[in-house]
Amino acid sequence: MSQTIVNLKKQQNEQINNLKHELQEKDQAITVLTNDIQQLKIEIRQHDKQGNEQKEKEKGKDIPAFKYNRNCEDMLSSIQSSNLKNIVDFLLVTENNKTIELKNNECNNYNFGIFLLGENITLTLNCNIDRETQGKTWTSKNQNKSFVD
Repeated sequence: MSQTIVNLKKQQNEQINNLKHELQEKDQAITVLTNDIQQLKIEIRQHDKQGNEQKEKEKGKDIPAFKYNRNCEDMLSSIQSSNLKNIVDFLLVTENNKTIELKNNECNNYNFGIFLLGENITLTLNCNIDRETQGKTWTSKNQNKSFVD
């Protein structure tokens, strides 16, 4: 009977040691995950800082910096990632089958451009007869065309 008690104690000690080992492994995994989380937080802060710096650079750009050689995605990204407002700093129309009438000199107020993204969008200009209105358009086929009214 004393041998049975000794065997039971050995088994119990082995189980305790196994549980201690499993607990150590889990503690190590938690430590690694905690370090990974801290590193990710640092990277997120750095990314946010770089994003804020980029936004500040975009704010500081002059209007001539928005050249016609940029693609539509770049131009749209520039205006959406800044503090510019639709119908104030630029005109963005995304509805199909729409007619937009610009009043006299209104097109000059959109310093960052007019973006017509859709099908069958018509832009009309209501200008004084003695004034000439000229603008430039950019199409999805990357062809620049000018219009004169």
